[in-house]
Amino acid sequence: MAHIHITRTHTLGIEGAGTAADHVAEDLRAEHSVKAHWEGNTLMIRGTGVRGELAVSHNLVEVKVRLGLMMRPFRRALEKEINEQLDEYLGIGS
Repeated sequence: MAHIHITRTHTLGIEGAGTAADHVAEDLRAEHSVKAHWEGNTLMIRGTGVRGELAVSHNLVEVKVRLGLMMRPFRRALEKEINEQLDEYLGIGS
């Protein structure tokens, strides 16, 4: 499996980071039909050919995604999309 691993520091606190994670998950649901649910402070994401987790803490967000064979060609596009969404929802660069 191909992997995507992204970390971002933030100043939103754990609640704000959780809200940002929810926004990222909603965008992924709408565009890629993934399902997401919380397990503690980790948002678990599952979809066809995609498994991942988005863990939040008071100053860090860590995204780990595993792509199945059929999704590997889309790795760069998905990684770019996740980076852009994180930057937007965490307020980085604004």
